[in-house]
Amino acid sequence: MLRSILYDVLSQKEYLFWHFQREYRKYQALASNRSLLDNQSAWPYDSLKRIILSLGDDPRSEFFYFIIDAIDESDESDRYDILQMFFELCSKKGCIVKVFFASRPVAELERFIKPPEVIWMQDMNKPDILNFVGDFLGPELGFSDDILRRATEYILENAHGVFLWVHLVKDELLRYSTRGCTKRDIFRFLKSLPTELEGLYQRMLKQLEGGSKEDIIDGIKMFRFVLFSRVPPTVAELQHALAVPDGPDDDFSEEDFQDGMTIGMEKRIVHCGRNFLEIKGHNGTCTCCPQPDYLPVN
Repeated sequence: MLRSILYDVLSQKEYLFWHFQREYRKYQALASNRSLLDNQSAWPYDSLKRIILSLGDDPRSEFFYFIIDAIDESDESDRYDILQMFFELCSKKGCIVKVFFASRPVAELERFIKPPEVIWMQDMNKPDILNFVGDFLGPELGFSDDILRRATEYILENAHGVFLWVHLVKDELLRYSTRGCTKRDIFRFLKSLPTELEGLYQRMLKQLEGGSKEDIIDGIKMFRFVLFSRVPPTVAELQHALAVPDGPDDDFSEEDFQDGMTIGMEKRIVHCGRNFLEIKGHNGTCTCCPQPDYLPVN
């Protein structure tokens, strides 16, 4: 994390190179093994911290703005130390430093930051999530007033302001309802779903792994094209990719290609990729989502 932050700082303010140069020379003088210097991961952690803290004493910079996203995904053993470092940086007198942390609730942040310096996402997003939930719980699932109220309260309580979790829950509920069930069954199913994004993703992966052999093969091929293509592939391009056999020695003709074209390709993408693949835009590009964000399919 610290290397990424320092890289962004240096790319935007090149004149700060001397902060890095000073620490590197210290490190070079202490390093007895030349191969250690060639290893990027060997740059000392304390040295990186000193570089960041020294930025606050630079007389030529009036302002520094740091936006640190997903601090809750940082290494738990280092998180307190990193937060303490940034708050020490903010106290420097050489220039003005502002730091914005985006995170799910973690104990370390609550210890350092108190209202009114905290913007709770669930408070900001609650009205919009409420409207979104009302649009699919009532009209699409037909919940009665009592179950609608309880389901809405449950989703609002567990969403923590995360729209993506609500979107994934919506898809799971709609998919479950297509098999034919009572409204109470749907509500029980809702309460059985994981209340964390990671749990939902694990559930989706297990469902993909439990699919038929044909579904798994097609899903793997689609993910390969989406993840490793230079630009997001279109739905038509994925359709063509699935029609081409994998084996280099397979007999393959124009007629085989045409007969191998999937009918209803968009449905196939949804079925084999679940919510890990998303069709976006008017031209139907396909993207993929490794974790909390979608990977695009054009």
